[in-house]
Amino acid sequence: MPDLDVFLDHGDAIRNMTLHRTESHALLYLTLISPLTAWLVAGLFRQQVKWPVWWPAIWLALITHPLLDLMMVYGTQLGLPLTDHPYAIGSIYIVDPLYTLPLLIGVALVLWRRSKSGLRWNRLGLILSTLYLLWSVIIQSVAAGRLSRRWCCREFQTIRCWSRRPPLIPWCGAAWR
Repeated sequence: MPDLDVFLDHGDAIRNMTLHRTESHALLYLTLISPLTAWLVAGLFRQQVKWPVWWPAIWLALITHPLLDLMMVYGTQLGLPLTDHPYAIGSIYIVDPLYTLPLLIGVALVLWRRSKSGLRWNRLGLILSTLYLLWSVIIQSVAAGRLSRRWCCREFQTIRCWSRRPPLIPWCGAAWR
């Protein structure tokens, strides 16, 4: 649901890019809309009794999307309406096969096996992709620290340069040596 805002035209390509990941990715708005969405899903499947089960599942599905977008370099305005600051970690690319493939394989095995062994494969895919995400953040932090020390000291030879942060650069974990 958060990416449905790509169908809204804000006038030009630049505004479409900058206004994507704003209100539709705000954690407060997604939290407020999750009970209504859960009620609609429960009604759609004629399971109004199970609304309390649907609500946390829908909420997790809604907020994990912008939290994953946080890992990309473009920035996500998670704090709207309280702040319009775009937050970004920038440790992975928008399409990162090393993150996506374990998840897709896990889901495919669940749908194919339809048993507890399929759920184990799905859990393993989720663990592997999450570990890759954590690894990408660590690698980016280490590489950015090395880059800033080398670049600043050689270029400027000043103490002030140590406090400068290098720009966010997505680090593909597989390509990093």
